[in-house]
Amino acid sequence: PAPAPAPRSFSAAEVRARCAQGSCLVRCRRRLYDLSGFVRLHPGGEQLLRRRAGTDVSAALDGPPHRHSANARRWLEQYYVGEMESGDEQVPRRFGLCGFRGTDLGSECPGSRAYGVYKASQLRADLVDWQKPLLWQVGYLGEKYDEWVHQPVDRPIRLFHSDILESLSKTAWYVVFIVWAPVVLYLSWVSYTSLAQGNTRLFSSFTTEYSIPVHKYYFPFIFLLGMFLWSLLEYLIHRFVFHMKPPASNYYLITLHFLLHGQHHK
Repeated sequence: PAPAPAPRSFSAAEVRARCAQGSCLVRCRRRLYDLSGFVRLHPGGEQLLRRRAGTDVSAALDGPPHRHSANARRWLEQYYVGEMESGDEQVPRRFGLCGFRGTDLGSECPGSRAYGVYKASQLRADLVDWQKPLLWQVGYLGEKYDEWVHQPVDRPIRLFHSDILESLSKTAWYVVFIVWAPVVLYLSWVSYTSLAQGNTRLFSSFTTEYSIPVHKYYFPFIFLLGMFLWSLLEYLIHRFVFHMKPPASNYYLITLHFLLHGQHHK
């Protein structure tokens, strides 16, 4: 393979100018990252990153209050754009590149030895072909699958060759509400009207002498109990089934895991 191109160098003035235009560039010592496309996805909120535009985020990565995980650091490397020019290493400690407080520049991020600083050549050494559907590739990852699937990427992924199947694999958030809200309302009404008739009794299938009548006013409590039990069941399935580690030697179980849940982590 062709050698990776040398990283581009940025001056402090160029970074200040790009930040003034609305870009969100941050640095980790000398390494520079453009987070403009990530700010709205940041779990801590967009404004938190905007306030750090132009500054050294090395200390923020290590915390407190939040120490960023290895996956977060890998994700950060996807936005690597180059290095600060050596002449700009002497930016005063009190000020970041865009007028915010920052820290001194250095050669590498704190914790990089523990988490790894990913070079462009390393980032391109992907285990899958991102230009092709992933569903039929992941089964071949074997023992590398579990680590790979828990490393999120900021890029579009495709599951199926068929455009029809691919379109059915994506759902807007409001579609869930449109489909299920009428179902919930209908079943709730059926249950309430059944209780209102006064014929519903607990344990009536086993005994009539000790059966317990269920009044219509119990409906809100039954509804809340159903929500609690469903949430608990969903959590248990998610925690102990979806997060099971499929056998590295089984192509089909790895593929099934990725289809049911693994792709959610990418």
